[in-house]
Amino acid sequence: MSISFDDSESYSRPAVQQPPNPLIYLDSQALLVEDVDEEIFDLYANIAGHREQATSANTGLGFVSSLDDVYQVEFELGPARKVPPSQYDKSSSKISHRSRHTNKLSRTEPPAATKTVTAEIAQDLNSLRNRKGDTGSIIWRSRYECLPCTSLISSSHHRSTSLFLAKQILQQYYYPVPSTPTSVSKEHAASAKVLELGAGTGVLGILLHQLFGTWTATDQYDHLKLIARNIKSNGCAPNLQVEEVDWADVHERWVKGNGKASYAKEINDNNRADTREQYDLIVAVDCIYNEALIPPFVSTLEYYTAKGKTVVLVVCELRSVEVVTLLVISHSVQFL
Repeated sequence: MSISFDDSESYSRPAVQQPPNPLIYLDSQALLVEDVDEEIFDLYANIAGHREQATSANTGLGFVSSLDDVYQVEFELGPARKVPPSQYDKSSSKISHRSRHTNKLSRTEPPAATKTVTAEIAQDLNSLRNRKGDTGSIIWRSRYECLPCTSLISSSHHRSTSLFLAKQILQQYYYPVPSTPTSVSKEHAASAKVLELGAGTGVLGILLHQLFGTWTATDQYDHLKLIARNIKSNGCAPNLQVEEVDWADVHERWVKGNGKASYAKEINDNNRADTREQYDLIVAVDCIYNEALIPPFVSTLEYYTAKGKTVVLVVCELRSVEVVTLLVISHSVQFL
């Protein structure tokens, strides 16, 4: 199932049911995508409309930092700061004289408490240059800043999909807006089991693992040493684990075994238990960049997804139209 938040055609498109577990909440504006081609066209048309607003610094693909072997992540969380409507002069688009006086007086009030999030993320620049097909050893920059930012965050972090997502989840977790549901349930996150596919440097799990019961960061074998190094250097809690998951290997076994039906038969025939972990959430962020990855990726999702339990969250950079279209039509993945 694919999900959109475009309400321009809400009268003709059915609403989406909430996920099978209460860990993830879908906004009331979420709509079921029925025409994949039209949805993809609208997404890229929206990007084209924002091209003129993009600066040369955030157009095209590249590194967040191409010179630093260790990248310093730091951003601040805090209550969203808004100008009260009564203090805003719409006719002049400025704060009125009276409101300026009020703001000046309010400076004597104690500032709202904020929380600073920091991490040191090692990047393997040599592997990126010398190991063919290696894309997970650095923090990639996002092409466009398409999502609104409601509180403090530096522009460099705004350009990384993983860092931006982590910041948004942390902001809602520590500073929720009253009467507004958060995307991730704080109550259910504490016991939830999360599987991350294509963890790369491990930055997403490092920033978010303390919110969840367990977080398992997975990638190909060659990346595990870098992830483990970053986990150790940041003093992460023991609920953050590292495991090897190679999509190609899973895909080969899955296709050869004819999927879940064959896997279940193998379990029954050998009188053994299904040893696969039952995950509440599977996360994959910006790790789909060519068509050859789609079948192995989808097979891996199918292998680890428990029907009626697991929610899949895929966040991808809108690079190739063909790649995004193939991903959406290949499997019932929930895009949030």
